[in-house]
Amino acid sequence: IAQEVDEIIPEAINKNDNEKWSVNYNTLFSYYVEAIKELNIKVDEKNNELMKQNQLLQNKIQKIESKLQYLTN
Repeated sequence: IAQEVDEIIPEAINKNDNEKWSVNYNTLFSYYVEAIKELNIKVDEKNNELMKQNQLLQNKIQKIESKLQYLTN
């Protein structure tokens, strides 16, 4: 795992004289927080998009129901 993390976040890796690598998970914490913030923004954007689409569909359904009501009377 340390070698994989080293490719992306080298400052989170500790290397000792015996060439033993370890991950400093405390260093990764700030990256986790930022990743969560970015994901929350994406979720909020997608949620807003879906709400707009939902409203458009509700409007279309209402128009269809009005036309159906007119035709059945």
